[in-house]
Amino acid sequence: MNRPKITKKRVLVITVSFIVAGLLLVFFTAKKRTKPVIIQTSGLVEGIETNISSVVQGRVSKICCEEGDTGTEGDIIIELENDEVKALVDQALAGVEKAKAEVDVSESAIEGSKANLKSAEADIRNAEAGIG
Repeated sequence: MNRPKITKKRVLVITVSFIVAGLLLVFFTAKKRTKPVIIQTSGLVEGIETNISSVVQGRVSKICCEEGDTGTEGDIIIELENDEVKALVDQALAGVEKAKAEVDVSESAIEGSKANLKSAEADIRNAEAGIG
């Protein structure tokens, strides 16, 4: 049998290969055995902060959510109470009702005028009949 020659270079390559393989084996085995490090601490975590405002002034009468709750666009977050706005709305509604009543009175006056016109036309015809 012919055996390959063992040279110093071949011995060195084989030795280095075994050392590298052993180190890799130790590294990966040790890495799997280590438990994750848990750090306990206290502090404040800050997220996205959103400022809200209303278009009109008023006193907050109802808040629907707590700090930290999530919401989407269009959600009602607070309700305002504004006595001045309520008074203006009531005043405007009273104005509308008054205008409706005035329209009814005007329509009645128109109907009365039409009746007076027909009566006057009848009087004219009677007067013409008496003359002729």
